[in-house]
Amino acid sequence: MKEILIGSVLIVALVGCGGKDKNSQKDSDKSKPLLTRNQARNILWDLPEVAKWSNEVRDASGGKAVPVCKVERTPTDCESDGEKPVWIFKFDESYKDRTILWQRFRVDAVSGDVSVWDPFKGKFVPLTDWRNRFRPR
Repeated sequence: MKEILIGSVLIVALVGCGGKDKNSQKDSDKSKPLLTRNQARNILWDLPEVAKWSNEVRDASGGKAVPVCKVERTPTDCESDGEKPVWIFKFDESYKDRTILWQRFRVDAVSGDVSVWDPFKGKFVPLTDWRNRFRPR
């Protein structure tokens, strides 16, 4: 009985009690497949706000402007800087002679969660917060 108790204590000490520390969480995130560029971009194009904006750009300009989505940061860029892997995209109205920024979005490369750049706060905020702030009243 004493050997079983000592063995159990050693196993718990070596393996842990099932809780994850920061390093084991990072390791498990690395083992999950990251979203591809197309998967992340499709998440954004499927947002009703993005679809509406895209249609408004085409309609309001009479076809002179094109909605454009460009990658600004990749998961590889983030990981090399020690940051969480994300995709950052910017959406622009592209005219013949100029480009106008509409919005920046961040897509978590593991979970697919979306956040939106808030220039007033100087940081990305959750999509729901952005929707609540800019929803017509």
